[in-house]
Amino acid sequence: MRLLIGCIDAGIVPDRIGSEPLVTVDDAVDALLRRATDAAAPAASQLPWVDVEVGDLFAEIRSQGISLEALPVDTWRERILTLEGNAAIPVLSDFGLGPGETPATVDYTAVAPALGDEAAKAMRERVVAATRVFAANARPGGV
Repeated sequence: MRLLIGCIDAGIVPDRIGSEPLVTVDDAVDALLRRATDAAAPAASQLPWVDVEVGDLFAEIRSQGISLEALPVDTWRERILTLEGNAAIPVLSDFGLGPGETPATVDYTAVAPALGDEAAKAMRERVVAATRVFAANARPGGV
């Protein structure tokens, strides 16, 4: 979320970025509540997640009327690093976007809990819907 907030605030996005394993907040909260009352329940960190293309989330944000200029990764990173306090700065390396890094394509499927195709599709739709709501309430320069 910090990457999205930082990009919206700056009005710029990297022109290429990979996917990110995501769990919806609703699913994580449900898991935390179950774990609080049942020690045998799976921890939030053990929830199934789905790979979501970060570029798809940026496209959803653009569909809400927010202008995001796509820049080459190196140019984007240089501009972000000049914006003191930008929310994206602390998480750059999480996305392979830190100084000297290039966006990495990571296959998380080997470590991910099994998630059927229909469940994965439903989770992707929930992530995109949550991004749509977030984008509808966010504005450049003051997220």
